[in-house]
Order: sequence, then C-alpha cells, then structure tokens
Amino acid sequence: MPSTEVSAVTLRALEILSSHLNAPQMPLQVAITFLHVATRSEVHMSDLEKLLEVSKPTLSRTVAMLGRGINIDKPGYNLVQTAEDPMNRKFKIISLTAEGHAVLKEIEKKGGAWNRLLETRLDH
Repeated sequence: MPSTEVSAVTLRALEILSSHLNAPQMPLQVAITFLHVATRSEVHMSDLEKLLEVSKPTLSRTVAMLGRGINIDKPGYNLVQTAEDPMNRKFKIISLTAEGHAVLKEIEKKGGAWNRLLETRLDH
C-alpha cells in the first residue's frame, strides 16, 4: 500500500476515533497508542514503549487516559484495560475493552481500507 494511502487511511481512522468519542482535542499520542493496541489482541507495556519510543511514565499516563483515567477529575476514554502478565507479574498487558472493540469495529466499518492496511502491516 503506497505511503499516501497509508496516511489517508490512518487519518480516517483518527477522525473516526475522535468523532466516536466526541473528543476533537484528543492528543495525537493517545490516539496513535490506541491504534497500536487495536492492531494487536494484546500488547505488553514494555513492547509498546519500544514501539512508540516513549518513556515508561509517558506511556503509563497515555494508557491511563485511554483506560480509566489519570484521576477522578480526569476520567479516561475506557478503550483499553491493563492486567498483570500471568507468566510474569512484573509486566502489564494492555488490551481493548468492550468500548475499545466497538470503536475498532466502527473504524473497520467506516474506514474502508483499514483492514487492508492491517493485513499489509501484519504480513511484513
């Protein structure tokens, strides 16, 4: 898939995400993190740190925003959840919530080429 088409598909996915959540001011890093989690069934926090090239504190805040929220005054989007890795309790696994899966389905339905983009990414 040409890079201009990848950019257009990704931009459409971001627009759908923002619209679904009624969050036009959603930080780009938060939206990109959601899309990375959405392309996998689950992902280790440490793997996501490397993939996104962010620090652990930055990713923790981002995941909190996508999940339950940073604190009671700043509720999250409830799109992801974290759990301890059953093989090693030091590690956290991030996965989509039911709401996160609903957003992903909307992206897949309205985004058109999103599925083709994912197939291309996962083949390489």
